[in-house]
Amino acid sequence: MELLAYHKWLLREAKGSREKLAQILLGHLMNDQNPMAFDLLAMTGDKDYSKQTLLKAADILLKAEKDK
Repeated sequence: MELLAYHKWLLREAKGSREKLAQILLGHLMNDQNPMAFDLLAMTGDKDYSKQTLLKAADILLKAEKDK
């Protein structure tokens, strides 16, 4: 996965915290309805979204950062 500027911003804001990253994503989903946040959730493969889905999305970003 190629990290986009949005992904890099999320990672910088979360400072490596999986929970903080999930929290920021939730805010972008609920308040901003950011399409890029919805794209991240889609990458989890989950059909229904839950806290676990947000954590999976955070894990995807953290792994991509580690693998770059």
